[in-house]
Amino acid sequence: KLHPDGLSLAHRMECLRTLKRIGFQTGCGFMVGSPGQTPECLAKDMAFIRELNPQMVGIGPFIPQHDTPFRDERAGAFEETLWLLGLIRLMLPRVLLPATTALGTIHPKGRELGMLAGANVVMPNLSPLGVRKKYLLYDNKICTGDEAAESLNSLKESMKAIGYEVAVGRGDNKLAKEKGRESSGIPDSKERKIICIIHHQTKQGSLSAMKKSWKPWPMQRLTKITKS
Repeated sequence: KLHPDGLSLAHRMECLRTLKRIGFQTGCGFMVGSPGQTPECLAKDMAFIRELNPQMVGIGPFIPQHDTPFRDERAGAFEETLWLLGLIRLMLPRVLLPATTALGTIHPKGRELGMLAGANVVMPNLSPLGVRKKYLLYDNKICTGDEAAESLNSLKESMKAIGYEVAVGRGDNKLAKEKGRESSGIPDSKERKIICIIHHQTKQGSLSAMKKSWKPWPMQRLTKITKS
């Protein structure tokens, strides 16, 4: 329904398969709560993600934009987005999975709770201030008035508040380049040790204050943060 003529969903899916087959690190995803989306749509999207086994998956809540035909549509549900982030983390343990800016736009602690739900990537806004209004994909986007350095420092502080440290090194999936190891494989014992160290550094007080009535799954704090 949302795809223009000539750009069918089947064609786009085949393009992703081709890119991955010829050696490109590949990403895919969907907007949660898109106009016309049904539980069956989400199930098919999740099945395709499992089949493709990409190096990165990006999902976030649909947010209407005032200059589009969907201006009066309801935004996607925050809780459903968190639930799907957790499902994707369980399905693809090593995938790069962002806590999107859209998640932070519909909830004041959206990106932090997204990380606790299973995400392991955060994306600061580093675009020059003078051009940010040309890239407003949805209304009320956060961080559009911050300087690049201010945006990054703010993001680091928000991650620190839940016990994590932002890594600003490589943004691709390094594991995908290691011979004989898929990005969705089970971590070995060394990796588990590294992840658990991060887990034990989580500030329980900050976590308890933030999660309120939402209860994260046990493995949701066993994630490592990187930056794309």
